[in-house]
Amino acid sequence: YHLRSSMSALNKLDTVIDAVATDEEKNKQEARPDSPDSTPHSIIQYLMQQSASNNNKKLLSVLGSPEQKQPWTAKECGDGNINYIFIVQGAAGSVVVKQAPPFIRLVGPSWQLKQQRLLHEVLYTQKVLQCSKEHAPDIYLVDDTAFLFVMEDLTASGMVVFRAQIAKAIGIKEYPNMGAQVGLMVARMLFKTSDLCMKPEEKWAALATFCANHEMVGITEQVIFEEPYFEAQQNRYQNNAQYQQLCPQMIETVNSLRGDSKLLTNVFNLRRKFRCLHQALVHGDLHTGSIMCNAQRSVAIDAEFCYYGPYFVDVGLFIGNMLLSCFSQQLYATNEDDRAPYIKYLCQQTISFYDTFYANFLNLWNAQKADGNLIPLTMGSESMRQEYQLQFMNEIWTDSILFAGMILIRRTLGIADGPEFRVDKTRNKDRWTAEEKACRFGRDILNGTVDTKSLHSVIEAMAKYL
Repeated sequence: YHLRSSMSALNKLDTVIDAVATDEEKNKQEARPDSPDSTPHSIIQYLMQQSASNNNKKLLSVLGSPEQKQPWTAKECGDGNINYIFIVQGAAGSVVVKQAPPFIRLVGPSWQLKQQRLLHEVLYTQKVLQCSKEHAPDIYLVDDTAFLFVMEDLTASGMVVFRAQIAKAIGIKEYPNMGAQVGLMVARMLFKTSDLCMKPEEKWAALATFCANHEMVGITEQVIFEEPYFEAQQNRYQNNAQYQQLCPQMIETVNSLRGDSKLLTNVFNLRRKFRCLHQALVHGDLHTGSIMCNAQRSVAIDAEFCYYGPYFVDVGLFIGNMLLSCFSQQLYATNEDDRAPYIKYLCQQTISFYDTFYANFLNLWNAQKADGNLIPLTMGSESMRQEYQLQFMNEIWTDSILFAGMILIRRTLGIADGPEFRVDKTRNKDRWTAEEKACRFGRDILNGTVDTKSLHSVIEAMAKYL
């Protein structure tokens, strides 16, 4: 029975994953000769061939016919670290094309990376469309051998990448519900893809599928859980003459955190859980640059790092990156605008995110009466199960805020910075001073100096570091 149920669950998975069924197949798989070569012209030619050969009515309805009088145009628009992204414009509208090269875009061909990562992003996006439809872009075409997919152009409805607004202090009036919208998505995804909701055989089948994204998970471990804690060559921070002259406090902070046994014990424990706990399908890279929003809607994008992991991953990622953005504001403060209102806005959105996540996760759990049997209703009393729920949620919070502390350290020391800190190099002293404060705050979250009993207590403590 269990074998039949498991096979049935596997058959329900999107056929796009057939191309990555095993590691052996992945290693052998190559893009076909007619795959586009990540140039605007090639992308246009590819889409024209696809629309003609497959009669893709959805694609044609969005773009319009590629007539000579109004031909399709394409331009690269990606500012991410991993993949290529193009906006294709037609007479009727526009779409976004995302393609995975066989390397990390930020680094180049010297850091090879399997292209199959994009297929997992597609599966994750399709799952969001099932669980929380308004929080993912529509998908129009998936090509699992060209390693690309075509999706809704969110900018056509006035949506922007939230991270790009931080340096400009935009959002107080424009995106008042962003935090709550992201919190709702995270609650739905973490609950509906977990053992609290899914039948065991469905969960195991889904876990087997996303285990194939282990290469991307390995990168996360490398750049978050390891490299910031030693003199890694890829780190942006290096103990050199520039730092010694412009920001000696950063050297002192880094040396102290790298030798802090309590901090490192927490890092080890979180890394163990990150690798070994497969609680729910997580985005895996849910920072402010992975959120597009307008006044009515917020959408999660760029889920290449998705996998089945601990609840704390997405919760801690979002909180950590939002707190990080508060430290960047001193770089843009003036006599006329000290950025205090915007810092308050960022903190309010962070609180709204977590409160919405917490309330909706519990509501979904309390409404669940079938399928998920991790916490059976046949055992214990109602009051006992409610007490257990509180312990369960407290564990998510405790790990999430510690992971948020790690994000503050990662973004200020590691290979991938917070773009909101990018000012002219002549202002490196200002930048590094701001980053040191964020790094020190992350250190003190991890070593217990900061009171982390609640998000409110964390934000109150943060004011002393800004």
